[in-house]
Amino acid sequence: YENEEPVEVVLLTVDYHREGERWLAECVELGTAAYANTLEDSRKEALDAVLLQLNEVQRLGFIEGFLQEHRVVRIPLTRSTRSGAPKQAWEVSLSASA
Repeated sequence: YENEEPVEVVLLTVDYHREGERWLAECVELGTAAYANTLEDSRKEALDAVLLQLNEVQRLGFIEGFLQEHRVVRIPLTRSTRSGAPKQAWEVSLSASA
C-alpha cells in the first residue's frame, strides 16, 4: 500500500480436486490447503486460509521475502486501476478457468 491505496496484485493458483467424499483446495504457490464437504466450501476455506497466512506474514514483517521465496507473480497497479479499491491488507478476486 502507498497512501492507503493498493500498489500491486499477486496471482495465486488454487487447485481443486476430490478426495473420496471431500474436496481439497490447495494454493499451489503457498502450499496452503483446505478440506471441505463441497467445492464451494473448499473455496471459502482455502480463501480464509490464504488470507490468514498472508496477513500474518505481513504483520510479522517478512512479506517481501516470503512472496519471493514462493515465486508469487506480482503485478504493479497503475494509478487509474487503484482508485476506488477497498483499503484492506489483502483482497481477493476469484476467477475460474476450464
